[in-house]
Amino acid sequence: STPSAKQCIDIAAALDFTYILIDAGWYGDPFDDACDATRVANPIWFWGGRIEPDHPGLDIEEIARYGDERGIGIFLYVDRRHVERQLDAMLPIYKRWGIKGIKFGFVNTGPQYWMEWLVDAIRKCAGYEILLNIHDAD
Repeated sequence: STPSAKQCIDIAAALDFTYILIDAGWYGDPFDDACDATRVANPIWFWGGRIEPDHPGLDIEEIARYGDERGIGIFLYVDRRHVERQLDAMLPIYKRWGIKGIKFGFVNTGPQYWMEWLVDAIRKCAGYEILLNIHDAD
């Protein structure tokens, strides 16, 4: 939720951290191809498939502003299936929201096609000055 994220930012600032991560679930089930990583889901998805319909929600832009005021950047987790389909749409939106980084989840690696895709994705993120945390391969 927005209040919980602000608490995490306050703790991170007190500990002299630089970033926090909003992990899987903020845009829905990360394993559902129908989910949209360009908007916050309501209801929020949690591990184990539980849905929390009364979740107070996330205001990503407000969280990013709050973090900026305290020197804490926000990373968003996005599973590979959504990055693969939506990266070009996500990047300008995340930049506008004030997101500092993306954690690509479970990226495909190994075959030349996927390595070329990953290098291209890294270049695209760099063009938007968005940092990357590339999570392990499937």
